Amino acid sequence: SFRTYWRLPNIRRLDQVAAEIYTKYWLGISSDEDEAINGLRLALEMSVPVLPRKIATPTVKGLDKVHYHWQDMISCAIYNKFLRPIANRMLIRRFRRSAYGNDQIRLKVEDVHMIPPYMKVVIPDMPKSIACDLTDQANESMAKIIPSLRSQIGVASGVDGSVFQFLANDEMKDDYLKSLIHTSYLSHSGIIDIISARIRYAQYGDSGLNHMNLPDEYGTFLKLFDDAVNT
Repeated sequence: SFRTYWRLPNIRRLDQVAAEIYTKYWLGISSDEDEAINGLRLALEMSVPVLPRKIATPTVKGLDKVHYHWQDMISCAIYNKFLRPIANRMLIRRFRRSAYGNDQIRLKVEDVHMIPPYMKVVIPDMPKSIACDLTDQANESMAKIIPSLRSQIGVASGVDGSVFQFLANDEMKDDYLKSLIHTSYLSHSGIIDIISARIRYAQYGDSGLNHMNLPDEYGTFLKLFDDAVNT
């Protein structure tokens, strides 16, 4: 919208102010198997035609005669050559913007990174023990829900045992969320500890970590992360 266009300078200025205030507390945690990040990257490469090619429909006359109308053949050729490519580009562009949540005009998503674009740094990978726990938890939760989900796919909606009833079940819903990496970060106690430690480290330095009795792997990660961000 035009309102969004005229507000862009203010939005960017607020982003810079927020970065100056909160960068020292910011903590970037991600996994190579993060479904949301990988889905956004995949959307960048999306180029599958949305609209199919149009084929002229013949008229069957008898068992051995097929007649094509020249008007249909010409209209199909024009559609396939000119109109279809234009419409596909517009629809794919719209789908991409929707996938990215990009409602600001004149803005184009060119790449997807794990860190904010204004931070030209390489952040360390999350502690390996946490990454393995998240992956194992996701695999175990997926193994739990697949048999139940498969048995209920064919049940009509609104009937006991349908997919909608399945997703409404709190226990099954919890397993479903745990089966995805990107919805499991804040349910892992190690990540909560790292977030708390990041805040204390930003405020008190090494002395803030000494009182938390963190595993050495966590402390190493936080120091590497802080060095990368403040380089």
